[in-house]
Amino acid sequence: MARILATSVPNFEPASGDYPSGRIKNKTVSEAGTSVVEELYGDQVQMSEKVIRDSGLTKNNLPDNESNGYQMLEAFDNRYKTGGVRTYLSGTVIDMSKSQIFLKTITITTSFTFNNSKLGTVVFLELNNAENVKYRFPLNTLVYGDLSSGGRKDIIIQCTNATPGSEEYIVRVWDGGVISGTFDLEFMSDENQSFQVGFQENFPTGMTFNNDGTKLYIVGSGSNTVYQYTLSTPFNVTTASYDSVSFSVVARTTSANSVTFNDDGTFMYIASSGDNRLLQFALSTPFDISTSSFLYGFTTGAETIFPSGIALNSDGTKVYVSGSASSSVSQYTLTNPYIINSAVYDNVVIAVSQDSTPSDIVFNNDGTKLYIVGDNTNKIYQYSLSEPFDLSTFSYDGVNIDVSTNDTSPTAMTFSNDGIRMHFLGLGTTRVYQYSI
Repeated sequence: MARILATSVPNFEPASGDYPSGRIKNKTVSEAGTSVVEELYGDQVQMSEKVIRDSGLTKNNLPDNESNGYQMLEAFDNRYKTGGVRTYLSGTVIDMSKSQIFLKTITITTSFTFNNSKLGTVVFLELNNAENVKYRFPLNTLVYGDLSSGGRKDIIIQCTNATPGSEEYIVRVWDGGVISGTFDLEFMSDENQSFQVGFQENFPTGMTFNNDGTKLYIVGSGSNTVYQYTLSTPFNVTTASYDSVSFSVVARTTSANSVTFNDDGTFMYIASSGDNRLLQFALSTPFDISTSSFLYGFTTGAETIFPSGIALNSDGTKVYVSGSASSSVSQYTLTNPYIINSAVYDNVVIAVSQDSTPSDIVFNNDGTKLYIVGDNTNKIYQYSLSEPFDLSTFSYDGVNIDVSTNDTSPTAMTFSNDGIRMHFLGLGTTRVYQYSI
């Protein structure tokens, strides 16, 4: 079907006002041709022509089959599967409000300007090589545009492994949909953006966000205090500002080393490394640390020495603790969900062979991925769990990200809810650094 329609066969009538691409004739059995419903087949011809045209493909003038390929299927894929129309760029200014896929043969360096970018927009560069094999490369930019201020971002695409003009490159754009590569360190790139927390804490050791990314919390063993910040753009630390709100835990610990919350922000948990304890605080106003009060404590055993990171599973029945001195991550059951003093050791502990000083742990949303911050190697490591939130089923993915160019003492990390952004906390620079797919 993906070929130029002939106009000299008995079954075909030339272009008309209703069917500018032509249509199938409606012949009787006494005439050449096959009896058809001309309106139906005419509509199918128009649809096919439009799909090919809008997909950006050039018709190959061959029947669709195994030998020639199925160009109509490819056209449908380009036109509909990724949620937008592929169009050829007349320039390099892209209006993000149209949710389109853009096609352009580019030179060694091409600059694209993205206007009207929406929250969560992700841009990929896709190479379609001579063998028609597609390779997708995430660009080193995540656009968190603000429509109210005409969100605008300049992206520089550099193609150093191709002859200019010899390959077809496709810029694919998603406006906040489900993106492959989320929660995957392999796709994370440094945004070259950071936020200074050293004005409040000179020895930051822990970091977390509230559920929607509008609040950031930093804890450190310099002051043994939790500090609260507001982000005007969710999960974008460049928009963070100190709330002048803090909560001191010095009465409970002199070595505060990690901080996290339960799902609704009514409980806050801190790892106290010096005395091998986990501390729980109640918040009368969710995620407002000024309303915190001490609730319970729990002392870890020999399986976890010098607790450095703390995480919970999705229903609060499990708690996980990394030990920087024991080079391990241990698993506990909370017989009373979310209540830390009901913890019972599961006799499940993993030795962190990639780094002898794990400083923090984080799970993805469904518990199928675990991430460990390595203070000794200055890397963040990624693991898979065949059974969600069960450490006994973990295996190393062979994937890590080196953060030493930013800080050689990473102490904590976290993800945005959608897994598109990753942040890590650097002790040496007292900064929060931002990465994205």
